[in-house]
Amino acid sequence: MPGRSIQVTAGHSLSMTFLPKWLTQFQQHNEQFNARVVAANIHDAVIALEEGSCDLMIVYHHPLAPILLDPTKFGSLTLGHDAFIPLCAPDKKGQALYRLPGTSTKAVPHLAYTATTFLGRVADIVIKNGPCVSVLERCYEADMAMLLMRMAIEGYGVAWLPQSAVIDELQRGQLVKAGGDEWSTRLEIRSYCSITNENPTMRSLWETLEGASRDIQSTATL
Repeated sequence: MPGRSIQVTAGHSLSMTFLPKWLTQFQQHNEQFNARVVAANIHDAVIALEEGSCDLMIVYHHPLAPILLDPTKFGSLTLGHDAFIPLCAPDKKGQALYRLPGTSTKAVPHLAYTATTFLGRVADIVIKNGPCVSVLERCYEADMAMLLMRMAIEGYGVAWLPQSAVIDELQRGQLVKAGGDEWSTRLEIRSYCSITNENPTMRSLWETLEGASRDIQSTATL
């Protein structure tokens, strides 16, 4: 990339929802820079960061599914938060077509993430820590939230999805909640950077992000 530039590796969902809006808002109030963005699963994103093939990694974080990076080598900052909620298509009355937790005679069809995905691990944690035992039937698997969203809209079952990825679908009534807040959790949107990164554009960006992250953290504690 020419001029002031950084290379960003972002989680699949964030690369399509959070990142474009964040870059636009960020550059309106800061110095302009060019960005090369690569979408990846968290495993590949971590490898890219560790090998130095990207300047900035932006991914989801959950306290019960931490990303294992050496804090003496990599810094992290909070960029925002996102809800992770169970959704399905509505019936003709606008009510959820499927409802958690399901029953022994009527299992809830589960549109699941593949086992190696971060969001899949978080969904499993939410299900395990739910208010009661859920009766789910794993009927479809995919490694991307957008694929599960399309299947949910078509009425195939319930999928746990980041709210930022489905705002339009929720507003249009294509998706509705399949359970109460006790079946949801909150995801943190985090940025990671190597402490030894010498890209001057990245260093300037990181200093600005540190200030913005402090503001986010202080607002969250109010």
